[in-house]
Amino acid sequence: PGWQQSWDVPLHLGAQVTKLPLARESDYTIDWQRVADAVRDNTRLLILCYPNNPLGVTLSRDDWEQLERLRESTGIHVLIDEEYLTDYQASVFCRLPGSYAASSLSKIYGFPGLRLGWFVGDEQAVNRMVNLKRYTTVCNSSVCEYLALQVLGDRRRYVDRYERLRGDGLDVLRTWVRAQPQLALIEPQGTPFAYLKYHGPGTSADFCRRLLQQKGVLRQASGCAERRTVSNKRTSRGERLIFPPYRSRTYRPFPHH
Repeated sequence: PGWQQSWDVPLHLGAQVTKLPLARESDYTIDWQRVADAVRDNTRLLILCYPNNPLGVTLSRDDWEQLERLRESTGIHVLIDEEYLTDYQASVFCRLPGSYAASSLSKIYGFPGLRLGWFVGDEQAVNRMVNLKRYTTVCNSSVCEYLALQVLGDRRRYVDRYERLRGDGLDVLRTWVRAQPQLALIEPQGTPFAYLKYHGPGTSADFCRRLLQQKGVLRQASGCAERRTVSNKRTSRGERLIFPPYRSRTYRPFPHH
């Protein structure tokens, strides 16, 4: 799990991408042997998302040790999406040589509209990225950069507010989950979201249909997205992302334009 651009952008740039999904059977923990087996002679980068979205968990001490051994034995670089990390001293860049970190003002600080973030790495990697950026967006908005500096200058206040909201919300969620025998909570570790495992009858799609029909609440079931070739409004690859419609007496899909 993670941000879709992490695997789609390298793929469209011509790189070979290997995705290793976390499995429910192993309680969504990283199988480091599978990771090591997937590393080839030409593997250059390992991308992780921690704290993880959507699981809400972080790397354990054993995970860090396994990651360090993998890095030492293969020499590959490690990039971690640290969007939900609040303690930057715990960044992978501070813990692991040859690693990179990426984050932004979108989540913890609540300023996605500024469209600003940062990448931390060695000088050569940063300079190459800056040079590439000159061929794309040239430079950021000076107004957005000014506002971003104001936010980071008052960072502690924003982080404290984030932690307070997250803690209050988690208390409510825990209370609710305890009253739902068909649900199990994977305890979030510092994230504003949590992952619930459903042990009731049927599939997640069945559950979402009942939720819509009985309560009027629309949710997207896991695995409900699929790629199909369509005859109109084709993309350059002839594919669109289509979600199966949920129909009830109270809901009608929006018309396509």
